[in-house]
Amino acid sequence: MQERAIFDKLKEKGASEYSKFDLTLSGCSGTIMIQTPTKIFIGWVGDCHAVLCKKERKLIAVKLTQ
Repeated sequence: MQERAIFDKLKEKGASEYSKFDLTLSGCSGTIMIQTPTKIFIGWVGDCHAVLCKKERKLIAVKLTQ
């Protein structure tokens, strides 16, 4: 319920600006990659994905997450 209180405060402060956005379906996601000399560690949450671009004869995108 704390989230609803925040939305109510935003609505009071700027009703015209707030009304432009539908926050009921908003969310968050994130992806992080840590590279060491021999390994790559990837963590993700939500609908973000990680893609590695490698150069052979041309640039190739390699999906690192499913």
